[in-house]
Amino acid sequence: MKHAIVIAAFGTSPAALNAYQRINEAVTARFADSAIHWCYSARGARPLDTTRYPSPAQVVARLAAAGVDHLVVQYLLLLPGREFHDMQAVFRGGPLPFIPGMPLLTSPADHEAVGDLLLPAIAARPDKAILLLGHGTAHPTWTAYCALQTLLRRRFGQRLFVGVIEHFPDSSTLPEEIAAAGYKEVCLIPLLLVTATHFTRDMVGDGPATWTSRLAARGLAVEVVEHGLAGFPGCEELVVSHINQALDQLPDR
Repeated sequence: MKHAIVIAAFGTSPAALNAYQRINEAVTARFADSAIHWCYSARGARPLDTTRYPSPAQVVARLAAAGVDHLVVQYLLLLPGREFHDMQAVFRGGPLPFIPGMPLLTSPADHEAVGDLLLPAIAARPDKAILLLGHGTAHPTWTAYCALQTLLRRRFGQRLFVGVIEHFPDSSTLPEEIAAAGYKEVCLIPLLLVTATHFTRDMVGDGPATWTSRLAARGLAVEVVEHGLAGFPGCEELVVSHINQALDQLPDR
């Protein structure tokens, strides 16, 4: 059986492309005997340049024509929410059978692995509240944010807060909660794979609605980590582990 590994990425911001390069180097080194291909998807009004960033359908058609008969598709997403299911539908509609490599926050072990990634940054700030700020979703996977806070508080204590920019879980009162808990300083860590529009528009900046402004309005001194989870050492290994799990499900393994 001839298989290929497809990395399904979401977005092509400069920060994303830098992170993708590091991930590609790790994946290529680990799976030197496999063909590695990338495809891209995005939500929004501006379409992707599919000449430079081929779509999932383009990559599947190319691989089918080349005689590949099975795919492992690793999704570069944190949660199995809307984008995951949208891209799953594209691959299901294609000509090749595939095994999905699940998004990076799928299992309890994944949540613990995120704690491992964050451990040095959190340990270096023992007196600060830590706010992990994700996107949020109306998809039922919104509960993953609550689970992550529960698991990480067992490890790091009550100074660990998980919030979102939009949808669920409701995070509108988090600045007040952090201040009411007695903290004077807070470190905001983007709970995103990479920082792009949501980081610059919703998390940071001088506008009154940004999270840094809202936290500062409650008397909190705010430190911002300016990269997403892909910027922490070890994130590439989390991607590799998910690809390994999918490869183990191939019919000839």
